[in-house]
Amino acid sequence: MACIIATALLLWALPIPLGIEGEWTWSRIPHSLETAITWGAGLLAFSVYVTVAWMGDEVLLRPSSRGRRGCLLALLVLAGGLWWNVILMTMPSAYGYGRVPFVLYYPGPSGYFLQARDDAVDVRSFLRDYETLLREYETKLRKEAYLHIGTHPPGLTASIRVLLGACRQSELVRSVLLWSEPAIVRESVREIRRNAAAGGEKLSEADEACLWGAACLVEITFLLGAVCLYWLLRLEHAPHVAWRVAAIWPLIPGALVFFPKSDLLFPTLALACASAWFHGLRRRSVALYLLAGAVAWIGMMLSLAIAPVLLLIAVATLWMRPWKAERIDSANIDIADESLSRRPLVLRGLFSAIGWGAVGFLVPLITIWAWSGLNAFAVWSWNLHNHAKFYEHFTRTWGMWLLLNPVEFAMTLGLPITAFVLVFGLRRVTTVGPRPKSVTVSLFVAWCLVHGGLWLAGKNMGEAARLWLVFNPWPMLVLAAALTPRETVLSRIDFTRVVWLSLLLAQAICCLLTVTRVDGFHFAELLGA
Repeated sequence: MACIIATALLLWALPIPLGIEGEWTWSRIPHSLETAITWGAGLLAFSVYVTVAWMGDEVLLRPSSRGRRGCLLALLVLAGGLWWNVILMTMPSAYGYGRVPFVLYYPGPSGYFLQARDDAVDVRSFLRDYETLLREYETKLRKEAYLHIGTHPPGLTASIRVLLGACRQSELVRSVLLWSEPAIVRESVREIRRNAAAGGEKLSEADEACLWGAACLVEITFLLGAVCLYWLLRLEHAPHVAWRVAAIWPLIPGALVFFPKSDLLFPTLALACASAWFHGLRRRSVALYLLAGAVAWIGMMLSLAIAPVLLLIAVATLWMRPWKAERIDSANIDIADESLSRRPLVLRGLFSAIGWGAVGFLVPLITIWAWSGLNAFAVWSWNLHNHAKFYEHFTRTWGMWLLLNPVEFAMTLGLPITAFVLVFGLRRVTTVGPRPKSVTVSLFVAWCLVHGGLWLAGKNMGEAARLWLVFNPWPMLVLAAALTPRETVLSRIDFTRVVWLSLLLAQAICCLLTVTRVDGFHFAELLGA
């Protein structure tokens, strides 16, 4: 309850800026009748969602097959999609699904669609010349290279171009996307089409289908993060415990606020990479090492936001010290010697894992280079160079953002989750000792170190709510310990289920309070609100 009241006060009652005035602030969505409609519809959708979550928990408390677990996870993703769609469909046009075409089409919010349509006609040539394009941003073109396109690898643009090609060449793909497009999205497209026609441009049906298809892929990818989170937690926790944490994932406010930005792709990719890597270490699976490397490559082709995650995974791996043999409390000197003799073998296994992971990363990297001539390392260097120039053009006060960024991150994650993490996360870390073997605790510690280092270094001074979405999953991992059932001797009631359901409700309410109030794209300012 305290978290709900705090969210309502900060966003609705207190007239305080959502940021630092003169440097960066988020706009507030104005009050309207549609806001109340969204709250009512959202709570009805949540009642369906929490029913699915409760049913899944009930099933997984008992032994169940992998097939049944897979069906339950698919149902969870569908229920999360219902929750999302109800909220985005009932919000005012410019703030719900109606914002999708504007965010993806115009260069201000992103710019990848226009670059894909106009500059990446041939993907092979586009990739080959991408380094030259970044170099010319500072010389001939004199564009704002320190913003979206100049600070990102070409993967986002190339992906949209592939989707656009599919929409143009396949009548089935185009028809299905246009059929599934909500009326509110069509209305926004008509406005863009009128504006484009006034400027002598044309927005085709294939373009419209591509814009909607890209938004659908972003939404689906983010929701699939619940599956990856479940997979990662299954390393050390029972199915119903992993389910309980995964069920919280679709209720994260920041994802809905910034939909359909590409930033929503990165948490799922990060979770998939970490899950494959640590499951690979547990099973000594070459296939999973290769998968982890391939997912890391995909992420790095889309955004350098994945780079801190790779560092986080490396820190967590080192924190676990997998090369260190388990200590054996035995008087038998032969057993102890055998344990010591296995250490080099374990260390060689870690080197082998790193090697296979590197293969999974480098093979697609080299393949793309051989096919198109794309020098990914040079492109990443230019991206870092351009990103470093951002604060040369925008004033930021390090000390003020040092205080504000954690608050913004907490609001993005949701205050109920944040409160649980602070209480149970710190308790969990302090009780397992200084060198935990636990994967989830190691990832939590690594998140504290990596994210804390970026925070203190001032790498994100402004827009932390959006740019730090990739860090949302890691503090949630320690919730698993808090949500593990514990029966009391007298009542034999699982109070952790009550706590979990209460957490879901509080998180849903805070999500509604945030999504219907925070404007992640400054449409309120453009509309003169």
